[in-house]
Formats: sequence, C-alpha cells, structure tokens
Amino acid sequence: MTEIKIPFTKIKVEKYAGSDKPANEEGLKVEVMPIFFENFYEEIPPNTVLTKINLGFLDGAEKEIYDNLLDDKKDKFELSFEKEKVLFHIVELGKKPPEDENKLLINYIPLTEASLKIIFKPKFAGVVKITCQGSNEEPNKDKGKDNGGNNGNGGGNKNNNDNDDTNKKITNLQNQINTLEEKLRKQPTSDSNSEDKEKLERLKAEIEALKRKQKDKPQNENEGTEKNNFPYGLVIGGGVVIFLLLIAVIFFWQRSKRK
Repeated sequence: MTEIKIPFTKIKVEKYAGSDKPANEEGLKVEVMPIFFENFYEEIPPNTVLTKINLGFLDGAEKEIYDNLLDDKKDKFELSFEKEKVLFHIVELGKKPPEDENKLLINYIPLTEASLKIIFKPKFAGVVKITCQGSNEEPNKDKGKDNGGNNGNGGGNKNNNDNDDTNKKITNLQNQINTLEEKLRKQPTSDSNSEDKEKLERLKAEIEALKRKQKDKPQNENEGTEKNNFPYGLVIGGGVVIFLLLIAVIFFWQRSKRK
C-alpha cells in the first residue's frame, strides 16, 4: 500500500449551505495555505497550487474531522489516505469520474488555484483521514489577566488579539509569496506567468502595508497612554485648594478693613 500524506494549514473554514447540498449532508469549505500538491501526488499537473478543500459529510460520517476543522484553536492538519483505497479523479471538462462502489472518490479540480472535493460516507470510515497536528498559536498563560497596568476593561487583551490577527495575516501572505516565487522559479514559462507576477506584486504591497501599520501602532498606543496618564485629579484638586485659599484671604481682608 502507498500512503499519501499532505500536511496543510487551515486559514479559514465555513459551513456550506448551497441549494445543491443534500439534506443528509453537512458541508465545509476550507481555505488552506497554498500547497504544491504535485510534491505529494505525482499525477497532479505541475502548474497548479492547492488552496481549497471542499468536504461533505453524509449521514454524520467522520464527525471528529468535522468538529476539528471547525475548531478555531486548531489550524495545523494532515490529510492522508492509502492510494489503492481511493478513486483519485482529476476533473476534466465533459469527462465523468470513474465509478467504483468499493472506493471513496476524491475529485481534484486543477485550476490555477486548485481544490479538492471529498464526500465522506459512513461505509468508508477511516479511508481518508484528516488529523489535527496542533496549532500555530502559542499558549497564553496570562490570558484573561490584567497586563501592563490595565484596569480590567480588557484593553490589553484586545491589543494582543489585534496583533495576533495581524501576525497571522502577515504569515499567510508571506507563505503565498514564497509559494508564488517558488512556482515562478520552477515554471518560468507557465501560461499563468504574467498573472502570477501581478498577484505577487499585489501580495508584496499588501504585506508591506500590514508591516507599516504594525510598526506605527505601538507609537500611537503610547501617545494614547500618555494622554490617559495626565494627572487630571491633581490639577483639579490643586485648583480647588487655591480657590478656597483665595476666598479665605478676601474674607479676612474685609474683616480687618471693618475694624
């Protein structure tokens, strides 16, 4: 048996609720960091990159896979199957997939940004596995605690979450840039060469904008902190004391004048 293993990182997942979805099926559309799939499966055309995995779960099949993919805390996975136990079909216009009731069908749609489509069925349980390999997020031991002198209003955690989101976006963009650069290096005469170059420039501009925003943010936050630390109470209190002293001076001055 030849086992195929394809590690991938989940970027986004959403439930599919199209009109073509059977009532007894749950659907997921999974966006993944770009993968050169031909590195794992030799039949794949060399000029495509896998970016999406569409999954259907008939009659409650593979509930653990379904739940793990929907878990926001999990983003590293591995898709694996034994080559001889599946029907791996590269979709071509006008060509029907092969039929075999004893094998699970995997459709590969070879667009510039390619996708996989797998419909899980109870009778093929365990044939195709998608196992969680962990998370990119480091555990935050101080999560929920007051950090940096915050007054418990959650401001510190919000800033940390914003930074985490920005870092994830930068990592995702950098992975896409690395993938495209590798593709352009390996396939300089590809039909999609000009489109890939345009996309590469766009991604580079986007990542630079995010980095500038991230760099400028601490300065803006410090300015806000300085404003919040202005001693309003001390200034107002001092003004009240001066006002009371002034009234006392005027009172005693008028009293001495009458005498």
